[in-house]
Amino acid sequence: MTEPGGSPRALLVAGPTASGKSALALALAERLGGTVINADSMQVYAELRVLTARPTPADEARVPHALYGVRPAAEAASVAWWRAAALAELERVRRDGRLPILCGGTGLYFLSLTQGFSELPAIPDDLRAAARAAVEAEGAAAVHARLDAETAATLRPGDSQRVARAYEVLLESETEATAAARAFSAADLDTILQRSTTRVDAPSSAAGGAAATLGSGTLSKATFIGTDGNVEVDFDDPAFWSKALQIK
Repeated sequence: MTEPGGSPRALLVAGPTASGKSALALALAERLGGTVINADSMQVYAELRVLTARPTPADEARVPHALYGVRPAAEAASVAWWRAAALAELERVRRDGRLPILCGGTGLYFLSLTQGFSELPAIPDDLRAAARAAVEAEGAAAVHARLDAETAATLRPGDSQRVARAYEVLLESETEATAAARAFSAADLDTILQRSTTRVDAPSSAAGGAAATLGSGTLSKATFIGTDGNVEVDFDDPAFWSKALQIK
């Protein structure tokens, strides 16, 4: 990552587990006056220092470190959270006159930082739990098969974490779509009919049984989805036109 003039905005040190990333980042920070910023999804958790081979207190005393052990293990750290935190740290470190050195093995973190990512909706806890339960009960591959083709093509069927996340988003989008479809209440039928009569031509006889003409098409029935039930409108029903003409 470089500034327009060619000077580095930050250094990225990436690689597999036990490849010497932390030692390299530490050496670079000492030589270049840098601050090491964590880019490992497990090393953000406070309780996992030993398990994740986090930098030791002695290492952290040699140069400034950031985003290590900053969250309790009971609180999941999302990519969106890390990206926002990392961007804030990048700005802070540069203001301090130091070089940000991002170090870690979580490729998705680096991709989110260098390429950005699609903003995902906030997922209610009940939908998140439902998605996780579905993956656990049915397997990631079965849940993967429910995803839309575009999303499914970007995920491995066996990647349970990402499949669960994608399924959360699907469940949330379906919930929002249902809520939007129910914008009309059955109690608003009179209003619906009032609006309809401004653009729907009534048949010449209320009992004539002719289909209603709406724009350039012909309709015989319509369904309005309401918050307290569906409203079925039959344009061939004389009672509809009787009601509509009274409202008009």
